[in-house]
Amino acid sequence: MHFPSQRKSSVPAARNEVIRAGFAAHYEENMAGLIRFVMRYGATPYEAADAAQGAYIEAFRVCHLLTCPAAWLRKVAFRQYLRQAPRPQEELTDEVPDRPAFSCPLEKVVLKDEETQVYEALASCR
Repeated sequence: MHFPSQRKSSVPAARNEVIRAGFAAHYEENMAGLIRFVMRYGATPYEAADAAQGAYIEAFRVCHLLTCPAAWLRKVAFRQYLRQAPRPQEELTDEVPDRPAFSCPLEKVVLKDEETQVYEALASCR
């Protein structure tokens, strides 16, 4: 008999840790590329980062079902970007706060002048 206060076998917990570690590694390796992918469709770096983050949140919920996570993430991130409502430009009055637990994924996205010009040209073609 199993009581709620008793701990079950550590095998599922170990498997859970392996899944989380694999997901975290995939996130670290591919987040910057996913942000760039969304930016190719005209998103600002912040819009692209929001869309990519939303895609990874959804991916974490269904990671055990994904057969091709890279393609799935690109599709979901692009759809997340399209769902974002256009917002009027606001002038920031304060500094953007630092993220205490980890570095911002935008730090990994460094665009060269040529890339910026290409993205602007692509955005104007829409």
